[in-house]
Amino acid sequence: MPLNTWLLERIASEQIVARCEDTEAVTASVEAGLGIGPVPVTLALDYPSLVRCFDPPDGTDVTSWLVISPDAYQRPEVRAFATFFAPRFRAAYKLEHARAMQAQAFRAGVD
Repeated sequence: MPLNTWLLERIASEQIVARCEDTEAVTASVEAGLGIGPVPVTLALDYPSLVRCFDPPDGTDVTSWLVISPDAYQRPEVRAFATFFAPRFRAAYKLEHARAMQAQAFRAGVD
């Protein structure tokens, strides 16, 4: 992931106190006080105790993809679902991202 690469280029290996396989583990580790770590903004909204250190560096934004195997995509019901779901997912993601940005701006104004 670009953000992990970005972080590893800027810290010494002895500064790493834990490695996590998923975002929930990172979030739990940060919340437990082990240090700092990358957490998606939309997930961080569920943890008001977390404090945002800085905006994601340029080029490290994470996107989500709807992926389907070529064989499955040949099936009409799978293609119909993808056609139905993809624009709704995109809209929900944009809405959630905007909500996260508003919440973060509000928290910054309260501190």
